[in-house]
Order: sequence, then structure tokens, then C-alpha cells
Amino acid sequence: MYMRFGFLAGMLPAGKSWMRIDLQKAGKGLGIDFNQLMGGATHNPTSSLDLLRSSGDFSEVGKETIDGVDTTHYHGIVDLQKASGASGLSSATIQRLLAMGAPSQYPMDVWVDDAGLIRRFMSSYDQSFGGKSVSLEMTMDMSDYGTPVDVTAPPSDEVFDATELAAQGAQSQSSATTTTSTITR
Repeated sequence: MYMRFGFLAGMLPAGKSWMRIDLQKAGKGLGIDFNQLMGGATHNPTSSLDLLRSSGDFSEVGKETIDGVDTTHYHGIVDLQKASGASGLSSATIQRLLAMGAPSQYPMDVWVDDAGLIRRFMSSYDQSFGGKSVSLEMTMDMSDYGTPVDVTAPPSDEVFDATELAAQGAQSQSSATTTTSTITR
């Protein structure tokens, strides 16, 4: 995954404007297979919709137009435990995510077109990591289904590889969470 955040530019090494994280490599040490988690190379957005339907209580909010396409807006709460059974993810993978601080339930909004394709996906949550509050809000718009994609990675001299830092941070968070739960028992 390559990311570019204007607000991070001053924190990256000189000349670097992109950050790269190899999710598969970072997750391997934690026992998380991100390829399985994200649905692999054959990931189908319709499968995501099925996962959402089976993992939470979703209700229709109304009709809206997203990027010129008529959609139905749904809102609900995703429950990771229910999602694991529906998605084929192992319970162990879900437990590792929860141990790393992932919320067990979180709100989600999804906009679906008449063909059953997700056009917008929005999720947010507040979570405490190591005594610090972290807020995440993510909106993903999807379009041009079926169109061939040609993606080129940014030039390597502009990329800071944060894979090891991400893996270390996740491992220390997992250890801190495990220690906390051991103390509270």
C-alpha cells in the first residue's frame, strides 16, 4: 500500500513524499494474512456487500446520487465476530485484530447502485491504543467497474518504506493489549 499525506511530508526523510507499507509482510509476524483479510486478488465488491449484510444490522437510510449514479444508502453496525463466520476469516485472525486494538463493532455506511455494486463505503471509529485515543474516518468511492487498471508505483527515491515500523508498532500494541488483559483478569 502506498500512501501520500500532505500533513506527513515534514515527518518523512528528505526527498520522500510517499510512504509504503507491505501489509502482507507487516501482518505475517502477527499471524494475520492480509491477502485473506482483503479478499485476495479476486476480491469482488459484491462479496463485501454480502459480508456487511451478514455481519451487522443494516437498514436503508434513503436514496442518494453518488458520482452521478443513483444509489441506496444503508447504515449499520459491523460486528467483527459475526463477520468472521460470514467471510471465512478464521476466529484466530479476528481475535488477533481485536488484540491489536481493532474495535469489535463499528458504524458503517454503504451506498449501493441498482446493479448491487458498492459505490461508496464509509466507516469511522474512536479507539484507545496504549492510553492514547485514535480516531479513524475512511470514505472510499468506487467507480468504473470492469475497466482495466494500469497502476504504477511511485519512483523508489520518493518512497519511505514503513513496513518494519508498522510491524513493530502493531506487535508492541498487541503486546501491550495482551499485557493489559492479563493484568485485569
